[in-house]
Amino acid sequence: MTKKTEPQVYVACLGCYNEGRLHGSWVDADELESEWDRKLDLIGDTYPMTKCNHPHHEEWAIHDYDGIPNLGEHPDIPYLIKVMRAVEWQHQQGDGEAFLEWFNLDPHNKSHHDDLSEAFQEAYCGEWDRPKDFAENHAVECGYLPDDHGAANPLFRFVDFDWWWKSALRFDYDFSNGYVFRRDV
Repeated sequence: MTKKTEPQVYVACLGCYNEGRLHGSWVDADELESEWDRKLDLIGDTYPMTKCNHPHHEEWAIHDYDGIPNLGEHPDIPYLIKVMRAVEWQHQQGDGEAFLEWFNLDPHNKSHHDDLSEAFQEAYCGEWDRPKDFAENHAVECGYLPDDHGAANPLFRFVDFDWWWKSALRFDYDFSNGYVFRRDV
């Protein structure tokens, strides 16, 4: 059996859970979307989200997340699918860990983005060992220091980049586990 690497959620039947049984299934974004779009057949023998065949067991909950941030037991399913697809895409692009770090900064307030991957790319400023390193690079990018550290503003040799991060830049950027993101996205 091969292990799935794409994000998955465990959709559990709450009726079974309340009766002391665990019943549910791991689903990826494609399965979740198809089950969510499928209408409940009142005469059918299973409920689409959990595939439970017990009568009156139409309630469900997400009991576990794999490769995706926890959005709670009853997330907005279209938003969850959008997040799962974005995680898949960013892993394919090589930025999966950075994307998860960005998303985890404020997962519930990212729902206003039409395209999470595009918003992430706009916010992502790279990977840095320390905030000080980002601050120094930011000074170069803004033209405060030349790339070759040649004839620049002589006062910048007195700049404490740790202090600049703590006093100014941290209000516009987030530094999280080595990744830097713009806050205004």
